[in-house]
Amino acid sequence: MPRLPKRVLDIGDAPYSPFVKLIETHGRSGRYVSLSHCWGSITKQPLKTTQDSIKDHLNGIAFKMLPRTFQDAVIVTHAVGIRYLWTNSLCTLQDDKKDWLQESAQMGSIYERAHLTIAASDAIDSTEGCFISRRPGLSTVEIPYYSDVEDTEGSIYISALLLHKPNLAWGPLR
Repeated sequence: MPRLPKRVLDIGDAPYSPFVKLIETHGRSGRYVSLSHCWGSITKQPLKTTQDSIKDHLNGIAFKMLPRTFQDAVIVTHAVGIRYLWTNSLCTLQDDKKDWLQESAQMGSIYERAHLTIAASDAIDSTEGCFISRRPGLSTVEIPYYSDVEDTEGSIYISALLLHKPNLAWGPLR
């Protein structure tokens, strides 16, 4: 099992818990999901952990207070049978230079060690969610999964998002 990041969100083990809780992991190991998302404009910044909010976040954050992208990530994390979720805005103290420098230096390995990384790459901010409506005609690939934690199985569906990029030259990889 990989070492957990310094802080993660504990989404609980019951489906659709009304709270998630920020926890300090103290070097424990376990599986976790990471969330990569666009923070958006300054007026639509995501919920974040600061020196003023960390005590509240350690006591619990109401699911309904999470922006849609975070809610979707909690749902996906639970669906694949994993208890912990990491996202920079909630798991790093955003107004503590020392904590931010330490944790940002670890981001590459945090994403690398994640069991799964959710990339909300189509959303312009955290209010839009992880899921987009698929355009007709896009082919979809089904990836089955099995969770030994909850002895469940299911599928994740992936489709390519084709963007028109004029004058894009493709060449051999070297």
